[in-house]
Amino acid sequence: DLGVYLGLDRPVVIQYFNWLGKALKGDLGTSLRESRPVWDSISERIPATFQLAIVAWIFSLVVGWPLGVLSAVKRGTMMDSRAGASPCSDRPFRDSGLASCLSSCLPSNSSGFRRRAGRVGNIS
Repeated sequence: DLGVYLGLDRPVVIQYFNWLGKALKGDLGTSLRESRPVWDSISERIPATFQLAIVAWIFSLVVGWPLGVLSAVKRGTMMDSRAGASPCSDRPFRDSGLASCLSSCLPSNSSGFRRRAGRVGNIS
């Protein structure tokens, strides 16, 4: 039975501490989707994650520092208020991007989500 194999027949606290003990040893388990160790899936994506982080950091320096200097030099002017508002100008895009990611990850209707979540303990 898959539920017994995954340990879903045990109390949640026991499941958590079993997982934590294995995770601290580097064993994150096996991906049910890919049928391979989770660490392998994570480790192959680490280089792209670092590249993205470095590019984002460089972009923030290239854009943020000049805007900060401009805001300091033109203190109290319209340029200061625009430079101060620009970091918030991408907020709608970030929020809609997060919403897009979540909508693609979650089921299309809430009843489907409840139905799946309700069956977790009865996997056969």
